[in-house]
Amino acid sequence: MALIDKSKEELIQEIGLLNKRIAEIENDRKQQQQQQQQQQMLLKNEEFKRLNNRAKEELEREQNLLKSTLNAMTDIFYAFDKNGKFLIWNDTFRKVSGYSDEELHAMKPQDFFTGEDIGRIAASVEIIWKDGVSKETANFVIKDGTRIPYEFTGAVMKDSAGNIMGFSGTGRDLTESRKVEQALHFNMTKLDLALKSSRMGVWQFNIVEGKRIFDDQVCFLLGIDPVTFRGSKDEFLARVHPEDRERITAGLAHTLDTGEIYETDYRVVWTDGSVHYITARGELIRDNNGVAQLISGVIWDITERKQMDDEKSRLLEIIEQSPDFIGTCDLQGNLQYHNKGAKKMVGLPQDADLSQMKYTDMVPAWAAKLVGEEGIPTAISQGVWRGEIALLHQNGKEFPAEETLVVHRDSSGTPKFFSAIMRDLTERKRAEEQLQKSEIWYKTLFNGSPEGILIADAQTKKFSYANTTICKMFGYDQEEILKLGVADIHPKEFWGHVTAEFEAQARGEKTLAVNMPCLSKNGTTFYADISTAVLTLDGKSCLIGFFTDVTKRKEAEDILYKQTRELKIFYDSCMGREERILELKNELAKLRAELGRS
Repeated sequence: MALIDKSKEELIQEIGLLNKRIAEIENDRKQQQQQQQQQQMLLKNEEFKRLNNRAKEELEREQNLLKSTLNAMTDIFYAFDKNGKFLIWNDTFRKVSGYSDEELHAMKPQDFFTGEDIGRIAASVEIIWKDGVSKETANFVIKDGTRIPYEFTGAVMKDSAGNIMGFSGTGRDLTESRKVEQALHFNMTKLDLALKSSRMGVWQFNIVEGKRIFDDQVCFLLGIDPVTFRGSKDEFLARVHPEDRERITAGLAHTLDTGEIYETDYRVVWTDGSVHYITARGELIRDNNGVAQLISGVIWDITERKQMDDEKSRLLEIIEQSPDFIGTCDLQGNLQYHNKGAKKMVGLPQDADLSQMKYTDMVPAWAAKLVGEEGIPTAISQGVWRGEIALLHQNGKEFPAEETLVVHRDSSGTPKFFSAIMRDLTERKRAEEQLQKSEIWYKTLFNGSPEGILIADAQTKKFSYANTTICKMFGYDQEEILKLGVADIHPKEFWGHVTAEFEAQARGEKTLAVNMPCLSKNGTTFYADISTAVLTLDGKSCLIGFFTDVTKRKEAEDILYKQTRELKIFYDSCMGREERILELKNELAKLRAELGRS
């Protein structure tokens, strides 16, 4: 759709009085003719205004569609230029990251990652430049240092000429999906793309004198000082971007040769180096002899419109590159727009004509009934509806999908059409089934273990999990033992030793504590070897302990120790008598020897 700058809603001011010199030379007949020509110019400017108003309405409708569609998304959204500078992000990105808009302006992709994730994300971006699209999983580091697992999908952005502008993407929080292998809520934010009022100015080009006459507004728009401006061609072209000067000169020459309306867009460069986009319109005015005298017209700044055009192109590129089903339909369910991802998801060729299809052609009967009875009423009353439905593939099979349905209204609040974002849940459902099987398997394995198993928070030392064996070992039921902590299951006189062992194991310095005294519910003490491992649950450091009852072994060891000690005492006493007998024998031998010598 062609966009007309918003400034056309203002009335085109009267071009001005005719040049005094021409008024003095020309007779009354010529003056009357020029007045008629000026009146024709005003009528044409009124036509410009009418066209502009109509174009504004269509532009606002398209922008509202884009904003509302993106607003329905629940994932984080971002876009960067080729130098890694942020172009745009949604409210979800800002809220999740914890950074303000001002802080995000100065950040780059690698600022949200640490360690090996930085290299993976950098490699993923290189794949985007090479292949056009890439998907990577990494820990998204928010402002407070929290690491959140995310799946990032990025796609290259190109302009209409095929030149790469940067890349955009979405990030999906995998925190819940790590528990159920896929938790999906698609949320994208509103983008404020409203057009500001354009500024217009009146200008004349005196063909006879080769002089340009600009009002103050034209001088402002062109970055020219009205006090020093003398109306020369060189002064004017000095402000025009070098690449656009030839187009302006050629356009004026064409109007002089053919009498057609002068119409062109060009850039001006202000003295501060800033670049501004200008649209110029003008009409050739001749004297009674048909000699060209003036080109009179208006200009207005279209910089914001150009930015809006670029933004629209980026947004359309984002929507078209999204793998999700994104589309719109009227209140009767007639399909209007669908992105490439929608057609691909249901098996339609990209050139398929959807204009004769309805929403009910895309979903099974039960899903159509659900949306009709619940989805549409909820969207109309609350603005948005989210639910699980199914889509119909062209092969006749239906597959699960999550739908976000949004109602779009006109300025009076009357519903005008619906937009829908749908995501294939096939993999998520499969993952949930696998997770359920895994949970059953692990519960069977844990509860069937001959060893008692306890999981405790490394900081609070409170228990968060206990298997059946540990409950029997201590005499508690599940509800009772999960209200306890490490200190509650050991005799008080051993708390110092138990705490030291627990903290050493939490630091990873040791993995086995032997003959630990344990206190059961009935007050009796038994002994256990506790082997441990450090793990992270829900972002918290925990210690899992495997308890083996060694009470009988401990009793046997104590008996053995006592018997060994008694044996040693006996042995030591026997050895003492033997030594005394030897000493007496030696003394007797000495006496005999002395008696023999005497």
